[in-house]
Amino acid sequence: DPPVGSKYWRSWETFVKVAQTFQDEDPWSGKRNKLKALQRALRSGPNAVEHFRANYDVEEMPAIPGQSTMTTTGWAGLDCGYFDAIEASDFYVHLSNGEEAA
Repeated sequence: DPPVGSKYWRSWETFVKVAQTFQDEDPWSGKRNKLKALQRALRSGPNAVEHFRANYDVEEMPAIPGQSTMTTTGWAGLDCGYFDAIEASDFYVHLSNGEEAA
């Protein structure tokens, strides 16, 4: 894992992991409206994200290496770890090893 607070979390690997979590795992899988509500909360800041988590009964958001506050507030300083994965959720398709896009 990268050092706490480092920028090493900004990687393709982290993006893929977060995007897949939003697409495939509870409490996010198949819940586009919930994901868009999270996006709105993220735009409003850490306090809004904490309210979102309480209202939607979300214990933590997907883990981001070295960024412990992101799982609860969505933010680490001025950095948000979830915008890109949420934006991509409408078009990102994970291909397993051996699969090809149609």
